[in-house]
Amino acid sequence: MLIGVETITFAGGFSGIPRYLKSMLEEMVQLASDDEFIIYAPLPIDIRLPGDNWRIKIIQSLSRHATLSTQFIMPDILAKDKVDVFWAQPANLPLFLKHRCLRVLTLHDLVPYIAPETMSLRAFIQTRLLLKRVANVADIVVCVSEATANLAQRYLNIDNDKIRVVKEAASPSFKPLPREQARAVVKEKFNIAQDYLIFVSTVEPRKEHLTLFRAISRVPESPLLVLVGGRGWRSQEIFKEIERLEKAGVVRYLGWVDDEDLCALYSAARLSVYPSRYEGFGLPVLEAM
Repeated sequence: MLIGVETITFAGGFSGIPRYLKSMLEEMVQLASDDEFIIYAPLPIDIRLPGDNWRIKIIQSLSRHATLSTQFIMPDILAKDKVDVFWAQPANLPLFLKHRCLRVLTLHDLVPYIAPETMSLRAFIQTRLLLKRVANVADIVVCVSEATANLAQRYLNIDNDKIRVVKEAASPSFKPLPREQARAVVKEKFNIAQDYLIFVSTVEPRKEHLTLFRAISRVPESPLLVLVGGRGWRSQEIFKEIERLEKAGVVRYLGWVDDEDLCALYSAARLSVYPSRYEGFGLPVLEAM
């Protein structure tokens, strides 16, 4: 069987959905070792997967006009490659095909319906126009939690028979480290020796950084707040506040860190906080646990 995998989100770095997708691919190419995988990428990507049953195919138009390319170019490519199964993340699934191909869609959340104010206008319009349609043409809709599955039925009217709940999991690298060992790593790599709180998330409005900052300001002698995560949409105001609080010694922003260092940061933290307004799953909570 030939399985095609859409990886448009890889163009935005490896957090959130790209992180999920990369981890899933690492397992899938091993579990389905007798099958072949074509990874359709918008740009050249540095991804290392086990085995030799996979290859990357660059479709440059996906990086410039992802929505149009998905609907008008991908059907021809899938037919030419004779793909048997095409797996996509919303809303990057073709509505029409030119050959017989099973379509699988992973639904991570219902942000356009639950928290539309946290999206850019363009993303909101595109997703609201497409998500319900692609979810209903998909043969299988994979939901990352029971909550997401319930919301999918409520807002998208998906047939319950084609919904599969496949819950996310933390990477095997997230194991508790002895506290003193973790603190030593954090001190050496990040020069943090005192107690701290940790918040792991892309910096964007839905994650509620500003609410967390206001809460901490009301706690006398609150520990240092360590922020881990990349820069997201509409984050200018948040970063202005981060810069102000860093100067005051209240916050440290580390940006993106690899899993090994993140494991140490979790293990050495006094508390992990996650004030996000809405999540389909909330993987950092599980990683911290």
